[in-house]
Amino acid sequence: MNESEKENLRSTLKDLKQKEQAIRRSRKEQTMESDAPSDPNRSRAMGYSLLGLEFMLIFLGFVWAGQKLDEWLKSSPWLMLLCVLSGFSLALYRLILAARRLGEEADESDEKKT
Repeated sequence: MNESEKENLRSTLKDLKQKEQAIRRSRKEQTMESDAPSDPNRSRAMGYSLLGLEFMLIFLGFVWAGQKLDEWLKSSPWLMLLCVLSGFSLALYRLILAARRLGEEADESDEKKT
């Protein structure tokens, strides 16, 4: 391999490395753009959806616990009713607190925009 062929290979390699870096930068920018939330209301909606999920899980957890306690203590249906009321109350309390917090955060972000 003579000197001109080596130089030609070096320049080709250099060009390929530059193209590779450009492609990597382009892909990195595309990934960053796709990761960014396109709509701020989308994150708000997700927060409210999670509130509903939390409400359901708390309530169903208490219902399940009441049913198991009734089976264990043979006190049907009193512990089930007590747990249903307790679970609903706690879930509603958590829902109100979290919704209030999300509403305040939304108001603050709206004030910052204006």
